Amino acid sequence: MSNVSPAQGPIAAVFDLSLPASHEALRKVVGVENVGQFVEPGKPFVVLVYDRSDGEYSRLAFAGETQLRDFYLATLRTNAKLAPGRRVQFVLRDLAPHFEAALRQATSELALELAGPRGTA
Repeated sequence: MSNVSPAQGPIAAVFDLSLPASHEALRKVVGVENVGQFVEPGKPFVVLVYDRSDGEYSRLAFAGETQLRDFYLATLRTNAKLAPGRRVQFVLRDLAPHFEAALRQATSELALELAGPRGTA
């Protein structure tokens, strides 16, 4: 029996397998014997999604930062329309500092966009 409430949404852990620290973080999550399942040539960015409602895992792989950023922002846009318990929670695992900063900046910009215009008459 799981001690996780089914009302909690999925967790999406983001890894950059071109970076040793991120690769090691993935190894700790899935086990050394399973890392090979997540490595896809030419697609170093991996998103491991854990659906807490059914205990299932899914994997997405991306070739570059732009593709991953677009997926990330699309998911956050969808999250804004979902009940809090159904929203995807992202965990960034040892990404390059410039990319993590870019994702955080994009998140801030999206939050402003979703908040809509303010102070207009």
